[in-house]
Amino acid sequence: MGNVSMASAAIPGLIPAIDVGDGQMLSDGGLSSASPLSPMQSILSTKLSDKCHIVYVNGVNVDLIDTSGVGNSLTGSKKGQKSNPTNTNVGNNIINEANGNCNLLNSGVLSLSELIMAQIVADRSSAHNLVSRCRTTHFVEKTCTLEALQSMLIWRASSHCVSSLIELVPAYNCSVPVTSFTGNDVMNLMDWVRNNAIVRMWWVGSGDVDD
Repeated sequence: MGNVSMASAAIPGLIPAIDVGDGQMLSDGGLSSASPLSPMQSILSTKLSDKCHIVYVNGVNVDLIDTSGVGNSLTGSKKGQKSNPTNTNVGNNIINEANGNCNLLNSGVLSLSELIMAQIVADRSSAHNLVSRCRTTHFVEKTCTLEALQSMLIWRASSHCVSSLIELVPAYNCSVPVTSFTGNDVMNLMDWVRNNAIVRMWWVGSGDVDD
């Protein structure tokens, strides 16, 4: 189990691939996809019924990232506004930190951040595609309170909601320095995110989640 855990954190250029005991050298699975949703999308689309409900926990709020010059195709509507689950680019805070210190390590951090962000965007897009199936989706976003989450979960169980994607994300993007963080830094970050999160819902169906 120890080797498997180390392999899960083995990032090329920083941590070498780990032999998990059967001769296989494994690295962080996030290099290929953020979750099994992306590689399994084609299979799931044929196996799942039209009534599909997904809860997606995302560590990065991709809608807060600068997307200038990036084309988008999937949208949901909220009282005339648009929200897109396929926005792409890298976290601005990571870019700014790396650009201010142009050395080999920071270039590697920036490249990995770009890769991770691309995987997250592709993964959330896969989740949205599984829910929408080329149908019109509605959208709502709220501060993540227990009441807000409960109302969405209750709504998606109603007959008015055919399919849904609920996403939990931090209200603002933040990170710890990848080369000099402590356990307390990670715990403080987790506490902050827990108290500063938002919940989004895309759904196919009629009515309004607030009705």
